[in-house]
Amino acid sequence: MTDEGRDLLRNLRVVAGAFVLPILAIVAIGFFSVDSRVQAVVWAAALGVMAAACALNAWRCGRLHCYFTAPFLFVMAAAALLLGFGPLGRIYAAWNVLGLVVIVGAVVLTWLPERIFGRYRRRAGSG
Repeated sequence: MTDEGRDLLRNLRVVAGAFVLPILAIVAIGFFSVDSRVQAVVWAAALGVMAAACALNAWRCGRLHCYFTAPFLFVMAAAALLLGFGPLGRIYAAWNVLGLVVIVGAVVLTWLPERIFGRYRRRAGSG
């Protein structure tokens, strides 16, 4: 099977479950007045699901941007926990800043590496 054929991002169900639903959870929690710890757990879980999907996809097919987005999203999940369980979690703007960093970082790390180096990482012995 080719790298492209093993790419999880080609499966709409996987994309919906691993990326769309977590993003919707992050957006939805913003409409509720919840404790910062609840918000942190939702954000960390959502970002963790997306990070795990990226890590799995990097391993499965060598999709280049996944090598960058997986660790970035894991770090952002940890940042959400630190924010939610720390003193800054009560500051509304702090969540907005974290959200902006996640959006800009994810977009740049998804687009830029593949624009420069191509979509898939060459594997040893793959010609």
